[in-house]
Amino acid sequence: MNRIQGPRGREYPDHNPKTVVLLGMGPSIQDFMTDTMTQELKPGFAEEIWGINMTVNCFRANLCFWMDDLESQAKLVPHMLMPTTCLKQMFHPDRMGPLVGQGGDKLSALITLVGEAPEYVPAERYELIIEEFKTLLNHDLAGVAYQTIRSMMMLVDQDKKGAKPDESRSLKGLIEVLDSTGIPVITAHRKPDFVKNSFDYPIDEISDLAMKFFGKVYLSNGVAMAIAYAMWKGVKRMKIYGCDFTYPNRNFAETGRACVESWICYANSVGMNIDLAPHTSLMDNAGDIGIYGYAEQPTVYLNDGRLLKYQKADASQPFYRPEIVGRHLGVSNELSKADEKPGFSGSLPVWNGYGADGHAPDDGGVKPEEFHSVDVPEAAAPRLGESL
Repeated sequence: MNRIQGPRGREYPDHNPKTVVLLGMGPSIQDFMTDTMTQELKPGFAEEIWGINMTVNCFRANLCFWMDDLESQAKLVPHMLMPTTCLKQMFHPDRMGPLVGQGGDKLSALITLVGEAPEYVPAERYELIIEEFKTLLNHDLAGVAYQTIRSMMMLVDQDKKGAKPDESRSLKGLIEVLDSTGIPVITAHRKPDFVKNSFDYPIDEISDLAMKFFGKVYLSNGVAMAIAYAMWKGVKRMKIYGCDFTYPNRNFAETGRACVESWICYANSVGMNIDLAPHTSLMDNAGDIGIYGYAEQPTVYLNDGRLLKYQKADASQPFYRPEIVGRHLGVSNELSKADEKPGFSGSLPVWNGYGADGHAPDDGGVKPEEFHSVDVPEAAAPRLGESL
């Protein structure tokens, strides 16, 4: 990919794709495999595939967004090793022996485990041992004197002071793999000494876009920064997979969802079509509860001649999905093939840009007879319309 010169010595990729796929590392990336591992896939599916961070290790990509500083990442050692000197003293048979009768097999197993441990162990393994012991203290060893417990935990604090980085688990190798792929990498500041084919992120240009809409530079994560970059490059359609921040039935969420959804709405408002993965949590695509407040979901009459209604895809689940259930405004009551199957299983409706009176879209509404459809892989279809 060629380079173009930006302000203040920055270098940007020279490309102008109109249809792109954006891949994140969340679970809805499975929808990307469903949409592409099919005989129905057509050449126009995407001009470029953009990957967030380590997705480019698994999938063919034309561009990678790695917004963390490459040099800092290459030198980062995120994992620590804990010495076991004091831990071994704490679990020495002479010290723990009197408690074995009360602690039973669980305590005996911990004594053996610590006794066989090397001089240093990963910090997470060390913490698991301590957590297991604390569980025993709360149950089987509930009668142990407080002073005994306190003296034991002081030994743990001594070990923590001797912790050291686990050099064998540094991120240097990960950055070397990224460099070896040769994929163009957009990052905060290009670092050719670490990734030869790295480019600068156009932060000034993107900040101007952000200020116009948000009144601040709202870029809290790499996914949002990729969507903003697509706006700046004039992308017309973006298909987003794996960019999930909350997960159904899990008490866990990542920060950044609001920022991504805000940029999705911004991009859509200026003409970019956004296709969301069927199982993403973005915009409540997965786990949608329908229109709030209605005992029964209403049939909504849209200006473009369609009838929309939220319906349950699975009666055993509380979630809904929007479906086109018919036509109005004098259109034939017979549904097109696109409407016969829930979720547009064969094609998606496309707006032709004309209002109900045949004029430009300012008047609202679309001439129903001028609706047409575009073939897409069946697996790609369970989402409504061409954009949000």
